[in-house]
Amino acid sequence: MASSSDIDLNDNIIDLSRLWEQYPKADVLAIWMGLSTNNDKGIILDNMEAGYTLRVIYGGGSAAFSKTNLSWVGGVVKIVGAVTKAGIDAATDGEGIIVNPSIDAISDGLNSAFSGASIEGKVRNFWGQSDGGKYEIDEGGVIVCMPSAYGTIYSNDDTHLKDDGVHEDGRIQKYYKPAIVDANSFFPCNRPGGLMEQTAKRSGAACILAWDKESAFGDNVGWYEIKVVVSRPGVSGEEAENAVSNTHIFSN
Repeated sequence: MASSSDIDLNDNIIDLSRLWEQYPKADVLAIWMGLSTNNDKGIILDNMEAGYTLRVIYGGGSAAFSKTNLSWVGGVVKIVGAVTKAGIDAATDGEGIIVNPSIDAISDGLNSAFSGASIEGKVRNFWGQSDGGKYEIDEGGVIVCMPSAYGTIYSNDDTHLKDDGVHEDGRIQKYYKPAIVDANSFFPCNRPGGLMEQTAKRSGAACILAWDKESAFGDNVGWYEIKVVVSRPGVSGEEAENAVSNTHIFSN
């Protein structure tokens, strides 16, 4: 197991197949991460299988999208837990497992990486909402790219949200462009009509990254905190979330 000092700000790949092999009794993997907003590759959940569900159960943090000339920060460190559908820790006979450092260590590492660069200017929260309360269509917040996207999706005329109503309603599904729908991907949105999960239609890598134009990541500063659960077929995202809530995985 990793200790709280094992911070790797370039550690952005999670191999789900290895985790399932390591914890064969588990129905659910719970993953807690810090996502750097100037990492244009994001968090990669490799070997996501068709029929498995990825559900976002928490998102937080703020980031700015108007700085310049910042150093690249990979900025992904994560905590992983493995549980059964019944909410029993599957890795250590009920004792739970933490295979990466605490969220405090994640926070310290990422904040240090962005030291000297204040969060100001075009500030966006996890949901893509500005300080003024308006939901933005083309930068800020997070996108979850499922395996059907065949990689990362960036903001452009074919992919950004439709602007008729999204500013007030949030990044709900009816404002998705066809390219996002066809890619089985989503913008986490906890408002009515929004999506918090998708079930993979094909096997491959899922990617979670800050929403921005492909060439624009270099001027972003800050990071988002995100908690997700990945569940086997037959276990819905909601059931997975409930199972994890019965453990201490996300409470350290």
